[in-house]
Amino acid sequence: MKLSHIKALFLREWRLTKKQFIGFICAMPLFCLFFWLIRASMSFGNLAVIFDTEEMLHEFSGMIYYMSVTTVAFVAVGSALSDIVAFSADLNANWLRYSYALPVTPQERAASSLIMKAIRLAAGLVIAFVNAVITAKISDMPFTADMVWFILAIAAVSMLYDVYMQCFVLRVRAAGDVAKMQVYAMMVLMIPAMLFCLKKMMTDAVGEPEFTSMDEMIEKGKTFFISHENVIIPATVIGFIVLPVLSFLLQTYLLRSFGDAKETTDEGRKKKSLFGKKNTEKEADAA
Repeated sequence: MKLSHIKALFLREWRLTKKQFIGFICAMPLFCLFFWLIRASMSFGNLAVIFDTEEMLHEFSGMIYYMSVTTVAFVAVGSALSDIVAFSADLNANWLRYSYALPVTPQERAASSLIMKAIRLAAGLVIAFVNAVITAKISDMPFTADMVWFILAIAAVSMLYDVYMQCFVLRVRAAGDVAKMQVYAMMVLMIPAMLFCLKKMMTDAVGEPEFTSMDEMIEKGKTFFISHENVIIPATVIGFIVLPVLSFLLQTYLLRSFGDAKETTDEGRKKKSLFGKKNTEKEADAA
């Protein structure tokens, strides 16, 4: 691998995705600031009449504290979307096909993409930790090592999600199929989650429903995390080591050549759709 090639590929990807990246990075502090404005109004503004108890203020402060975790996930999802936007742009411009005539290797492509992902994730982690530390200081809450590992664990999960999306999207070689593959990937991911939630709802519906406050939900989450730290922490460390390597190898494999994937042409060949096979010979003749 040549450093000059990796640098050129990185700069090219940055030009394609910088608007999305800057947008997500700016949106996160504004997202946190919005909730801090609500918190200020609960103490000094119009909402103070409604939320006038220390218990409710404590619950809302706890929500803002643990909301730091969502910033990591939000930036990670935005990173995956930025990759898809760049990949779609390459397919639309036919740059991906052209790039195989250039003296760049699949390893160099994967390395430049991995550097971009690392920068995005690092930015999300910085925002998350800054928000958590400030919230803990203002709300007189302890910023513990458990919170650090909690944020890092969510970051590892977001890296796993990115690898999952690569398995689907990077197989596409026609710009029109990118959206279809995204829908297919989300269906594979969401259907088991929806079935689990449905089973959980049906199980909880038996007996008398119990009211659970926000503070109790947070405490349950903390208790679950602390009781499973012996598994979550090693899994997080392994994830930060293994997932970048897996992402690199996967991208190298899926982008090794343009012709390995079946292409859509105007010569009336059959193509596979996401939901079955269809014969496009008649459509090609009609065109």
